[in-house]
Amino acid sequence: MDRAEFNALHMPALEQNEVRHNLLLGLMSQDSPGPAADEMRRWTLGGAGACAIQTSANRGVILGDLEQAQCRALAEEVYGSVFAGAIGPENTAPWFVERAIELGLSFDGALPQMIHELREPPVYPGAPGKARRATADDLRLVFEWMAAFHAEAVPDDPPVTWEEVARKSRPSSSRFITPSGTSMQSVHSLGRIRCFPTSPATRIAWRSRTAA
Repeated sequence: MDRAEFNALHMPALEQNEVRHNLLLGLMSQDSPGPAADEMRRWTLGGAGACAIQTSANRGVILGDLEQAQCRALAEEVYGSVFAGAIGPENTAPWFVERAIELGLSFDGALPQMIHELREPPVYPGAPGKARRATADDLRLVFEWMAAFHAEAVPDDPPVTWEEVARKSRPSSSRFITPSGTSMQSVHSLGRIRCFPTSPATRIAWRSRTAA
């Protein structure tokens, strides 16, 4: 199944709960997947929405709308290959990791991640001005912000590159807050996350020690 067929099967089902599956949907909807697109691995483990993606060998397996048996089956399938952990909503990652540990792999502790949903344009507290779309002239500021964010939020992940930020910084995905009379501050808005207030859904990430 090629990328177009994979997306046609799974995206409509995942979009029924866009906040829960924003990470997968963001990857699937990229117009230009990037130079590592040939390394991307895709799994269909059942009907529409029951899928997983790994963008490259140094990244984790991103889980879709999977049941426990499907997560365990996927852990068995990827056993012996290189992957940096597992990321998925609710219990999907723990189910995957449980089976992977039974097979002899080891992982660092879980990293729970609360999922937020934006329902109105973001307003940075205490900063005058308004959000606007980034342009090519803002690329350096976007890169500096993304590099700092990744270093703080996901220090174990590979650092972002200039090429990656340039490819992803499309008008629909990058925003800036421009305070009146002061220097510009950057705010990056993930294109598929829409939040506010916080939804009760969570995503859990596990990092494989063998991939470190």
